[in-house]
Amino acid sequence: MSPKFASGPLRNKSPLSPAERSRRYRRALRDRRALRVPMRALPIRITDKRIRGLVKLGYLGPNELKDMRAIEQAMNLFVWDELEKLDRPKQTNCATN
Repeated sequence: MSPKFASGPLRNKSPLSPAERSRRYRRALRDRRALRVPMRALPIRITDKRIRGLVKLGYLGPNELKDMRAIEQAMNLFVWDELEKLDRPKQTNCATN
């Protein structure tokens, strides 16, 4: 079989058109959405201590202490950042002797 008829990574493909890239992107998004678990709300009690913690960590500005929308967004960002940390692989210090 000659290389021009080979399939797989050896095949010389022409660049994808913008329309084809867009179709593939939308298909990939659809596939990823199908794998997601539906979101459920988790009740979190917002206390003054938690608000001060969000300010201290930089998720909330000191002038946003009474803005419930800003507090909600800051709490969401904090939770997502912590979940991201759980997904990261652990780094090990492997020293070769």
